[in-house]
Amino acid sequence: MNAATRSKIEIIDAWHIALATTDIDSKVKRFWNDLGIGPWQYMSIKCPERAIKLHGKPVAMDIEAAMAQVGFLAIGYDKPHTRPSPFDEILSKRGGGAHHLAFVVKNYESATAHMRSLGYDQFLDGNEIGPNRDGSGSYFDTVEDLGTVIEFSKLPSKMPEAERVFPASDAAKRTSNINVRGAVHVAIAVRDVDKAVRCYQEVLGIGPWQVVTFTGPAKYRGVAADYSVKAAVITAGTYVLALEQPVSSPSPLQDFLDKNGQGIHHICLEVGDFERASKEMRRLGYEEVFSSRGFGPNKDGDCAYFNTENTLGIVVELAKVPTGDLFK
Repeated sequence: MNAATRSKIEIIDAWHIALATTDIDSKVKRFWNDLGIGPWQYMSIKCPERAIKLHGKPVAMDIEAAMAQVGFLAIGYDKPHTRPSPFDEILSKRGGGAHHLAFVVKNYESATAHMRSLGYDQFLDGNEIGPNRDGSGSYFDTVEDLGTVIEFSKLPSKMPEAERVFPASDAAKRTSNINVRGAVHVAIAVRDVDKAVRCYQEVLGIGPWQVVTFTGPAKYRGVAADYSVKAAVITAGTYVLALEQPVSSPSPLQDFLDKNGQGIHHICLEVGDFERASKEMRRLGYEEVFSSRGFGPNKDGDCAYFNTENTLGIVVELAKVPTGDLFK
């Protein structure tokens, strides 16, 4: 990973995006049935009061979690069974959604200390994670600068065993035939791309970024519109991250910012047959909120955002990845 020299934090890799929810089972089933993403591994994360501090106060924590992998992207759901929890605010305000982006850091203690020295609120400080009680994790309120809550993780020497798996067999029947080839990027909606890029480089050492403004014809809720989005993209370890600032309005990114503020907006997934997959998503009842056809240097890229927040907890973008260099 390229790194800006001013940061004192050495990030090994992005680990996962975490979605807060009160109903894991329904979302897991929709991810599998509609998009074929799975299997999902369920586990319980239980920490005693001595091991967790939430907003500086000791709390016991019991979280049901489920995780699946699609390409480089690990998607995790967190359902708290105890209160207070770090997910209370997003659950009360939005009913759930994308909560944070997790990074594995080389030196957990020095990385968390450095974040505190920069003035970031370490609102969750967790220890004794995993069967050997040697894992740690901290959440920092970095939404204003980085566009989302950031987690730093020290992975345990042994991960918790999966308590159950869904589906139990890869041959389990699905309700659709959409073929997801892999993940393209994780998109974070920000108000100011240049500021966010600067903060990622100076705070986390992630950089340099490729920045470009995408413009072109599109459809927004079925109506023809011209769109313009300023985006910064980087490969951070195995992850492709995109910071996206809407320049034109109306747009799904601007709607999200107006409603929720900065945050993880969508995951982009590459599909084998874009038109067929889009038609199938509409058949399943998902509104095609935004679409653009024939973008990229060779005019062969296609994409569409679908209203999947209520069923999946996050917007899903399906894409046919364009050929050529988008950043020339």
